[in-house]
Amino acid sequence: MKNYVDLTVRISPLTERGYPVTLTSPEGSCEYTLKLPFALGELAGVVFGVAQTAHNVATVAPVAPGPNVREFGERLYEALFRGDARDLLVATNAVARQRPGTGIRIRLSMNLEGPGMAEVASLPWELMRRKDQPPLVMSNRTLLVRSLDVLQPTDSIPYQPPLRILVVLSNPRGTASLNLDVEKALISKNWGLLPGVSVDFGRPIRSELRRQLATADYHVIHYMGHGDFDAVKGGALFLEHEDGSADLVTGEELALLLADELPELRLVFLNACKTGTISAQSGVRPFAGVATSLIKAGVPAVVAMQFPISDQAAISFADTFYQRIAQSYPVDAAIAEARKALYSEERSEWATPVLFLRSKDGVLFEPGEGREAAGSGATVGQAGSAEPATAPALHDPWGAGPADAFRVFLAAPNETLRSWHRQLSAELVAEGIRVAGSVPPPYEAKEHAAAVQTLVRRADLCVHLLGDHPGEPLDDTDARRTYPLEQCRIGLEAAPSQLVLIPEQVDIESIEDPEYAAFLRTLIARPRDTGRFELVRTGRYEMKGEILAKRRRLEEARRAASASPSGGAVRTAFVDVHCIDLEHATDLISYLGRRNITPLMMPSSDNSPTQALTLFEASLSKVPLFVVVFGSVTRDWVVNRLTAAAQFVTTHSASTRIAVYLAPPVKSADQVHFPPFYDVAANMTGFDAPSVDVLIEQAAEGVA
Repeated sequence: MKNYVDLTVRISPLTERGYPVTLTSPEGSCEYTLKLPFALGELAGVVFGVAQTAHNVATVAPVAPGPNVREFGERLYEALFRGDARDLLVATNAVARQRPGTGIRIRLSMNLEGPGMAEVASLPWELMRRKDQPPLVMSNRTLLVRSLDVLQPTDSIPYQPPLRILVVLSNPRGTASLNLDVEKALISKNWGLLPGVSVDFGRPIRSELRRQLATADYHVIHYMGHGDFDAVKGGALFLEHEDGSADLVTGEELALLLADELPELRLVFLNACKTGTISAQSGVRPFAGVATSLIKAGVPAVVAMQFPISDQAAISFADTFYQRIAQSYPVDAAIAEARKALYSEERSEWATPVLFLRSKDGVLFEPGEGREAAGSGATVGQAGSAEPATAPALHDPWGAGPADAFRVFLAAPNETLRSWHRQLSAELVAEGIRVAGSVPPPYEAKEHAAAVQTLVRRADLCVHLLGDHPGEPLDDTDARRTYPLEQCRIGLEAAPSQLVLIPEQVDIESIEDPEYAAFLRTLIARPRDTGRFELVRTGRYEMKGEILAKRRRLEEARRAASASPSGGAVRTAFVDVHCIDLEHATDLISYLGRRNITPLMMPSSDNSPTQALTLFEASLSKVPLFVVVFGSVTRDWVVNRLTAAAQFVTTHSASTRIAVYLAPPVKSADQVHFPPFYDVAANMTGFDAPSVDVLIEQAAEGVA
């Protein structure tokens, strides 16, 4: 079954009367007030693993004779579906059953930041069942997913087979022993032999994972190991250091690690205890859990465990799940099938897996052949083009080719250069280059910017064709914001390398639009950097040669960097970032990774000055580069960090370079383009602005 009708249950924050609920489906809507039938702690001793979880996040009620798992499930169902809500559920289900191969998807939508919502989200709604009936989630006709209040849901994107899964097995020294050798053998035997599935294994070390993720576009990340949840610190996974000791990775840190894998990455499967846990205590950071951190970062779907789960149950669940995924089941339907492999009236582990779904539907892994983009019937055309989009949908924004092939984002041109754009794209593909030559819909300004940023960050080279006029406006509100100029500006901020091509026949002095002419003059005057930015005036038939020459220079520079004793750059850099700026540091972390620099991070908050100063003293004398992230955090916070760092460097005569990374949102109109580092003198008397490469080379001299 692959077709589903959505029944959205939107639960709002607590009021004096209870939790306002709005139930919506194609058959109508209704509103009512929800009162929770019990607290999480009351399940201790009844539902497998709740005692351990509740000990950390709720007050555990004394274990005494009382309701069993079945009765708790009935109480949850009766609380959520009563009166008009029950009637609407029945009506929606009846309509779905009249359509061949159609079920209903119950989408629990919650705003975690509201009062009392922690208590709602912590309950195992997966237990729900009608009286004297099996649990709802035990049938692929009634799916249950959790949908958090985050930014715009993601659309399904067709992928090019095979389905690539990266498996990470972790059992660091000092944690409970797991039989990972057996699990690895089972994975290789069961998943690796599935048709259309490719399985790779990655070492559970941060730097190794970054290198592995850079080698291929993975559709699934599967983690097997240990997880934890603390009511104050939030959720975390256990990775390993090189010496085998535990490396505790918070959900927010994991989200940063995987942010640049989107949109190819469609699913993260966390086969570890308490990775799906949400605190039952109000006031705890709402997205502090591992799964919720990933959903907030943009991952379309996350499968996690809300309670501890036994090894046998975890393996059995995952085996069935991937078998169904390989058969093109929607992810939520595959979850329902996998639960059946665990079902028992005596044990409740079938309710431990929880699915967080950001995608508009559960179809995450349907191959691109014959499938239309975004599930809307629309096909993908060139962004900014007035031509009808009649070409077949792209399977991959980069087109076909080896995963390690050189990638070029060929940005949108103006109308007069479209034929050049198409011909140049075909010529580059013939040279073995993977080309992203369009931005998939939607085309609204905010969505367009997000799509372009994703392509720009993952491209080896961004190429912009700028002609004698700025191009088609992105929206009707501001004619100065055009597709070519917005994509060029995003490239200036985020591209690892950028090449601007201006036809030699373009006479800037005769351009009628003065603002566009001024923009071109600014670009022409911009300092050249063989790695970061170059601009060339050239003819039509020389453009391909310019791009191929640029590719050669970039590849030669990378080979030289890999061969140099110091890796061609700083090996480590300490990144000091406030928790509220974690998502703003993504570009910085990606940039450092591309320069073979390992970023050391421990996100801090306003409440941890002592811990931060201790970390300074442990790190500043060892790293050649210290970077403070300045995004949404206050200027005073940044100045305090810089002052502490500068004082330490001066007192201990350390050679560490100190810098500020100016992250979005923009602080001032005159800031330099990405990556905007500022070198800071130890006495804090002022700033100067060398390029990031110069800064890194200067810092590298201290470790060469």
